[in-house]
Amino acid sequence: MPAALIGLQRTLADLAGRAKLDDARRRARYGSEGATPVLRRKETVLSAEDQSLSANWLRRWRMTVLDGSRVSPEQYAERVRRWATAVSSALGGN
Repeated sequence: MPAALIGLQRTLADLAGRAKLDDARRRARYGSEGATPVLRRKETVLSAEDQSLSANWLRRWRMTVLDGSRVSPEQYAERVRRWATAVSSALGGN
């Protein structure tokens, strides 16, 4: 499994339990080592494991960030928690 995906799973799990958003931002900055491309370049050769992961990657998410942002301020924190839990679950987290 790609390191970025493992890092995302850990960050979501931490946010659902004990971490603060600033911790997640710090982890992302540290993990990316500065500006890095988000999309895979055409010339990138994927391992068999990464090819399998890519082939099975979700194309539709049960809940998106947009779902969490279209609520009243009073509902926002709970909706963001629900979004993080849905993403973590979809990525194979607990």
